[in-house]
Amino acid sequence: MFDLSRSILLLICLTVLFASCTIAQQKQCINQMDRWSSGNENNLSGAVKSIRVEEQIYEFEGDFIYKHDKPLLKERFEFDRQRRKTEHYTYTTDGRELPKSVSSYNEKNWLIKDDAYSALSQKPYLQTRYIYDDFGNVKEIAQFNIEDNSLLQKWVFTNDLQKKYFEFADFDSRNKQRMRVGFKRDEKCRLAEIFAYQPNGKLGTKSIFSFDKNDIPISVVNYSSDNAVIGKRKYEYGFDSQGNWIKRSDFEWTEKDGKSDWKLMNVVYRKIVYFDTK
Repeated sequence: MFDLSRSILLLICLTVLFASCTIAQQKQCINQMDRWSSGNENNLSGAVKSIRVEEQIYEFEGDFIYKHDKPLLKERFEFDRQRRKTEHYTYTTDGRELPKSVSSYNEKNWLIKDDAYSALSQKPYLQTRYIYDDFGNVKEIAQFNIEDNSLLQKWVFTNDLQKKYFEFADFDSRNKQRMRVGFKRDEKCRLAEIFAYQPNGKLGTKSIFSFDKNDIPISVVNYSSDNAVIGKRKYEYGFDSQGNWIKRSDFEWTEKDGKSDWKLMNVVYRKIVYFDTK
């Protein structure tokens, strides 16, 4: 298995799955994406004003580990009455609020930039810019240092609308490609398959998703390049009266000492506030 498979599957697959936007126009899938989204602010119904996201981790993945016996505040989102995310805040493990990120949109309501604010100057210092084709498919997402307008990193997209497929290549500031990931949509324009490619262009891993009747992802199976199953996840939800999920439990299928079962990895809670529509 190639080295980036696990990080890509966990970070890219889940984040892009929950964070991407699908617009059905003339039976085509329009690909739009928020580069820095966690996905926790998407799939919303009703006049959402704000969301507070808390997470309880039971099994750590990766190198970052902390101990806490209760859910920790992870991020907060603010929305306008057009249902657009306007501000995003993240928090440290001790509860400190970090500087905000502010989103801007064009007249078509397409996200065109995210400004990340500095803790020292309280002014924007990083800017992520979005470029689209005439139909609204994202072509490039690039992050710049505002002070000298230097490029820090970028994603370059290729879209094949007929095959309902798109992919991006990730480049660093020296234009060196770091990874390449592809996405396949199903007949309902849902992200159903995700492919992580090796540096030599060959397939490294792929993930196949399943959905419930409301198009919410409920499971993912990860495969190696030779089509062997290398991991399974499932998601269970709790919902509020508006139909928005307010609890998402993430389970991983484990096999050890001849025993197999679903292990709870983490639980994400969304505290949603709505605009008064009276």
